[in-house]
Amino acid sequence: MKALEQAGIIRPSRDGAVREAFLLSNDLAVLLFRPHLSHVVGIDPLSRDGLVRWGTEVVDIYSDRVFAAAADDGGSDRG
Repeated sequence: MKALEQAGIIRPSRDGAVREAFLLSNDLAVLLFRPHLSHVVGIDPLSRDGLVRWGTEVVDIYSDRVFAAAADDGGSDRG
């Protein structure tokens, strides 16, 4: 993660250990909950088509954030 930060690919974190644990747990959850996720979304998230569908949403969430900016925030980047 430090190399990605230094390369300017990801923003620095206030708590890198927690961020890394969070990202790892998200990935592991897909493996653990695979049958349940397949049932809910109608496709195996680890199949070829599932990886495309799942990955597209993951990249959107991580790159554009999932929460809308607060009305008084003005959409500014919080760094």
